[in-house]
Amino acid sequence: MNLQAISVGVDFGNSGTVTSFPFWTAALRVPPKGERGDCPRIYGKVMASDMTRLTSAKTVAGPELRIDSSNGVKVNGASVVKADIEASNGVIHVIDTVLIPSAEAAE
Repeated sequence: MNLQAISVGVDFGNSGTVTSFPFWTAALRVPPKGERGDCPRIYGKVMASDMTRLTSAKTVAGPELRIDSSNGVKVNGASVVKADIEASNGVIHVIDTVLIPSAEAAE
């Protein structure tokens, strides 16, 4: 399985192997023609067990994601509701909240 091929609604471009954090409905739908879905992603294949040793991770777009594993795994406060969905070019951790890039990251 390839992350692009399963239609998670994400434009991966040429990021190589990535770990993505789509909001759960984004992981279940194909975006309408002309709409580009997006979600935070970090370089490399980072499994849930790896995230327990991290406090942050730099995204492909640049900003840092806060990672908290003190009570389940959370990414910028969003709970990972389905972890370790493996694909040929990375892994998906489905989260329960849409993460919106900060205004300074968009500039």
